[in-house]
Amino acid sequence: MFGGPDSHLARLVDEAGLETKSIPGNRMGLAVNGKVVASGAPETYPLRLPLSPAARLSFIKSGLKLRWAAQGFQRAARRQIGESASAARARELAYRENETFADYLGVMHPEVEAIFRAIAERITAEPHEITAGCGAGLFAVVWDSNLTLARNLIGGSALLPLTLARHLGSRIVTGAAVEEVVPEPTGARIRVRVAGRVRDVSAKYVIAATPAYVTHRIVRGLPADTADALARIPYGPFVCGAVLTGESGPMPWDDVYAIATPGKAFNMLFNHANVLRGSGPREPGGSLMVYGGGDLGRRLLQMTDGQIQEAFLRDLSTILPEVKDVVREVIVHRWEHAIPYIAPGRHRLQPALERSLGNVLLAGDYLGFPEMEVAAVTGLEAARTARGGLAPVEGAQSRVLERVQP
Repeated sequence: MFGGPDSHLARLVDEAGLETKSIPGNRMGLAVNGKVVASGAPETYPLRLPLSPAARLSFIKSGLKLRWAAQGFQRAARRQIGESASAARARELAYRENETFADYLGVMHPEVEAIFRAIAERITAEPHEITAGCGAGLFAVVWDSNLTLARNLIGGSALLPLTLARHLGSRIVTGAAVEEVVPEPTGARIRVRVAGRVRDVSAKYVIAATPAYVTHRIVRGLPADTADALARIPYGPFVCGAVLTGESGPMPWDDVYAIATPGKAFNMLFNHANVLRGSGPREPGGSLMVYGGGDLGRRLLQMTDGQIQEAFLRDLSTILPEVKDVVREVIVHRWEHAIPYIAPGRHRLQPALERSLGNVLLAGDYLGFPEMEVAAVTGLEAARTARGGLAPVEGAQSRVLERVQP
């Protein structure tokens, strides 16, 4: 999801001439025991889902605890006046970091435990692997419409990097695998492999906007604590299925954005086209996406694409029966190391990651609560630092960087 008007990501989208729209309707439905509940207040779900009395009571107790923690996360996530972005990231990471999400929720009815597991695996980890604060953050988006994560990009998320690449033109070199980054007294040397040939490139600054484990592998000469911190950022797997649909008119899921699906071949179901289903004629076709993360993702990685596609479509049709007649294409994609998650003790790594590393600058979603806004902000911070150390270039323009606050 993309940020609202006050987010750095939104400003970048505006600079690129693209458009985001608020996600309408409910952002988190549930499919449990054959029934889909995807409307109304989430607090009513325990009363509306087909659960046993024991499971219903367990869900209510756990939901109340989670609501309390989510409200605390919302307060921790809001940047204070005059506060640096790095200080805000550190506070957010430290929120309820001394216990796991599973420990915080406590013993639950198995049906309820499966619900929370499915949603936790949205961040590629199990409830016992993430902090209570991380788990609360996953639900804060559902309850707080004022948080930045509330919009989708018209045309799909991939449109942003494609548009930025087009604007940058020949300054972007693709197909160039970086083998190492070696800091030097006046800059850094980058060894790259292009079309099978190795060459060295010199730079005054290097912005390492790569996953933590890649940065750890390619950047030489890092301080020991920074190298150790990068190596200790955990990543979990995702197996995704993109489903192209060819319906000619309205469908029952048009006003649904996301559904958690415990006990299915995937954890979550998304209807990314729902931002287009407002007033006016309903355009034909659509796009659904499902994925399995965490332990489920690891099991899916052992299957063939054909087996995954079959399992995804089978369970998708049990949740949205009308989808069977409109599926036109399914694409399966695998990520063994998809996104980082916040494990207990993560906040203690932050000083080593935020410290000055000279002419090598770190950027990425792993530097805070893992989402695109953190990637955008840390990238802009790094660019601002690099630009401040370079001689002015005649004719250079950068409107976005002027808005970055240190």
